[in-house]
Amino acid sequence: MVSYIQVVARLEASVKLCGNATVTAAGTNSTSQGKIDEAVALFVGSIEGPFSGGAVNNSGQMMFSLAKEMCPSFGTCESHGDASVNEALEFAFSDMKEAIDDEECNFASSVLKDRILSILPIPLVQGALYFAAQNDGSQPLSTAPGLAAGNALTETLLPQISEVNETSAAFIFENMDFDFDQAAVRDGKKAVFDAFASVVRGIGMDCSDVGVLVSSDLSVCDADSKSPPSPNTPTSLGNNLYVTTTYVQDRANIALDVKEMAEELSLGRIGPAQLIYLEGRNS
Repeated sequence: MVSYIQVVARLEASVKLCGNATVTAAGTNSTSQGKIDEAVALFVGSIEGPFSGGAVNNSGQMMFSLAKEMCPSFGTCESHGDASVNEALEFAFSDMKEAIDDEECNFASSVLKDRILSILPIPLVQGALYFAAQNDGSQPLSTAPGLAAGNALTETLLPQISEVNETSAAFIFENMDFDFDQAAVRDGKKAVFDAFASVVRGIGMDCSDVGVLVSSDLSVCDADSKSPPSPNTPTSLGNNLYVTTTYVQDRANIALDVKEMAEELSLGRIGPAQLIYLEGRNS
């Protein structure tokens, strides 16, 4: 999705030029305002039409349409069918444009940083996860179109992911790479979801905005982010073969990580082992 990079570039240019652009005879800011108009046009595309929510048949080709296509699969649609992220971005684009018109450049910059860039990648992340699940189990030499789609969406996100965690980026790339000679998603869809879970917060997204893949109940939210139980909470181990009198689940999870790292290394899979070591799979 080359459009994503261009949308970001034009939004950033709009803020940079805020207050310094020429004003046309019609009284409009032709450079800074033009950049944000271009950004929105690249985000929405020309097929969606003039009505709220865009084309009803999801015939668009840009990120706006991708968000609508993905939201039913992740439970992130509004009641009228449009994607929640699209509605949030529409309001944010409008506020940013108004701020640029009024030359409130600092406010425009804060809208871009806090309300646009933090959620703009959501359709791409959802798409990459969707195709990771769809492609899980695909065999070498498969010509399924989802392989190329998943790879394209992932490649768009890799620079941002790499800035947060190079190991996760490498792991995701290995699983989503479009390679006829190897099986797709070789470590399984859950491992890909876990790798994304390790970086979504660093990218700036709230994991709950990504949603839960309805077909498999997988999400990128870290279940362990909740407050730990009381130290006196009993812990069931080994499928109830042994119950402790105190809480030791965190230690047990670390032990499982060590076991799974050893298993990955025994198979020569250094990348997955490194990811478990750095981010934890059970702990």
